[in-house]
Amino acid sequence: MADLIAAAAPLDNQNVNGASALIYCASAGKAGMLRLLLAAGADPGLKTLDDYTALDSAATRECLALLRMGRRCRANLF
Repeated sequence: MADLIAAAAPLDNQNVNGASALIYCASAGKAGMLRLLLAAGADPGLKTLDDYTALDSAATRECLALLRMGRRCRANLF
């Protein structure tokens, strides 16, 4: 993932169902990858076609905490 970020791969690309890498990481409980994507600027507000965000899909408490913290930090930026 770090190589993709370094190569400026689009972080917020969504598949045909609207899921992004951030949503997949959250739903799979991959907190390390989630942290990496958030730090690189991935948008936690993206929604799937079913109207779910990464926060809605968080599989672990650690992922949930990271996304909540990311949402608060992002709110302070804008």
